[in-house]
Amino acid sequence: MPRFAIEIARQRLTPAYFSRAVMTGEMFGPMEAVTAGFFDRVVPADALERSAEETAQALATLNMAAHAATKARARGAVIKMIRAMIDEDITPQYGEDRVAKQASA
Repeated sequence: MPRFAIEIARQRLTPAYFSRAVMTGEMFGPMEAVTAGFFDRVVPADALERSAEETAQALATLNMAAHAATKARARGAVIKMIRAMIDEDITPQYGEDRVAKQASA
């Protein structure tokens, strides 16, 4: 698993689920994925569009400058680290290896 993906999981998942997902590749159903931290919530398929619209409307009421500044303070160092990891992990050789692996499957 690329280091950047591990770091994204570390930032998002609860510690117990982080270990289960990263170390074993365990998959989770929708509700357990919420508990783990993969999702914020799960809604029925027929409510998805309405739920997305309601969420977008609620987010639109935020002070975007304050939101962006807070997000940068809260996540800036991690985002910088993840970007550096992507540059180190995702090399031309990585891409070639992935293509070769898919072609042989």
